[in-house]
Amino acid sequence: MSHFLLDVGISPKVLTLLTSLGHQGTHCSSIGLAQTPDHEILDYAIKHNLLIITSDLGFADLAVFEPRMIPGIILLRLRNPNAEQMVVYIKDLLTGPFAEGIQQSITVIETHQIRRTRLPLTT
Repeated sequence: MSHFLLDVGISPKVLTLLTSLGHQGTHCSSIGLAQTPDHEILDYAIKHNLLIITSDLGFADLAVFEPRMIPGIILLRLRNPNAEQMVVYIKDLLTGPFAEGIQQSITVIETHQIRRTRLPLTT
C-alpha cells in the first residue's frame, strides 16, 4: 500500500480510485495546500513520506535541481484530461507492470507511454 498526495490539478475522483485499490491519499486542497508553492508541497510530501500525483512540470524540475529523498512523483502529461481519464491512466499504472518501482522515481504518464527515472538523480 502506498500513500499519495494529490496536487490541486488532480481530480478528487483519483482518491476514490486509490482507496478502491488499497492505497491512501490526500488532496492538497483538503489540507490547506491549494495555494502553496510547489517546493512547500514537496517538503510536506517528504516529511510525510507521500508520493505526489501531479500534472505540474515544476515538481520534476524540483526533483532534478534540488535532489532530496523524494518519495516519488507521478506526473500526468495528458492533453486536457478529464477526471475519468485521470482515473483510467492512474489505474493502469497502479495495476500494471509499472506499479513496482514508483517509489523514489519520477514516473511520467503520457497518452501512449509510461517513462520512469529513478531518484535521486546524480551527475
